Amino acid sequence: MNEATDCFYLNAWLRQALGSVVASRRVRDNVWEFPVSDLRMPDSVEVYDRAANRTWQKKYASIIFPRTGYALARPKSNFNPDAYSHGGISIQEMLVPMLAMRLKAPEEGLLVLGLIAGPSDLIEGEEAEFRMPVQLTQSHKNREIRIEVQATYQNKEGTTSIPNQVQYVSATGGDAVFRFIPDAADASDEERKTGIMERTLRISITYREVQRMVRKARIIRFSLRLNSEKIVRRVPAHLGKILGLTPRSMK
Repeated sequence: MNEATDCFYLNAWLRQALGSVVASRRVRDNVWEFPVSDLRMPDSVEVYDRAANRTWQKKYASIIFPRTGYALARPKSNFNPDAYSHGGISIQEMLVPMLAMRLKAPEEGLLVLGLIAGPSDLIEGEEAEFRMPVQLTQSHKNREIRIEVQATYQNKEGTTSIPNQVQYVSATGGDAVFRFIPDAADASDEERKTGIMERTLRISITYREVQRMVRKARIIRFSLRLNSEKIVRRVPAHLGKILGLTPRSMK
């Protein structure tokens, strides 16, 4: 070595490789040696010698590490600072734990939702029925799950909404059924001109699974043929109250 302080408790920086100084077999068999270039470490360092008041250059050829069960030591000298050596690289330092995670498929969990069945074409004023099967997964057939069911299709505020439902699903399963008359007042002026109102019905189910709330949903598209002869008068709700008032002078 260049000097004794180049020996640390976990490694030692050598001025000459072990092979060039014909190190004993016992030493070579119980350390790992790497050229400094392989470890991307500098091959020389300039240092200042306070005692001689001069600078000099250390040259490094390789770095050694003790194998398991061995430690590096300085003859007749303590490490500065003193440190405990466990005798080499342990298995915990060599292995990096890795966890492989898999995304849960949409149909996994407590419940499985079937496809929504219902009419694709309706006439204004006609009642529609949409039905969505709900089943417990095979591994949870012995349970009963409380679910909250919601259905929406409206684009505008003020149109008639579909009431929510609360059901209990057991081993035999069940259906989420919604019967309603689509509100033609939800149609835009452009849809009223073309005579067709197209909407997407979304049926969603919310339930508790362990400590979290789970929400699943299915959708279905349907169209409503509008009555072109029907005149729809749209006024804001607050204007209806104003228009219904009679001036005091006319009472």
